[in-house]
Amino acid sequence: MATRKPFLVRLRDAERKMSADLAEAEDISEAEVARRLLVPALILATKYGLNEVSSELRKQAQEALGLSNVTLRRKVARAKAKLPLKSSPHSGGPKMRFG
Repeated sequence: MATRKPFLVRLRDAERKMSADLAEAEDISEAEVARRLLVPALILATKYGLNEVSSELRKQAQEALGLSNVTLRRKVARAKAKLPLKSSPHSGGPKMRFG
């Protein structure tokens, strides 16, 4: 019988907190949370490719958080609209003429 090698995944602190919070909310272990999320993602990645699946999941997660490109563009446009207009040196102000 073959021995199992340990499967370790390193998570950043913020990611670990999300995993722990989800595990606590669902009353399951962090390992079970990782397994339930990882296995379907792996199945999709083997069928469609890792880059396609990861970019699509990231895009959907950002949209769910309100961070889509359209939303961000709107927020930036609103912020820019609140800023005072810059006066350029070519504006219609008084001009000095020599000669």
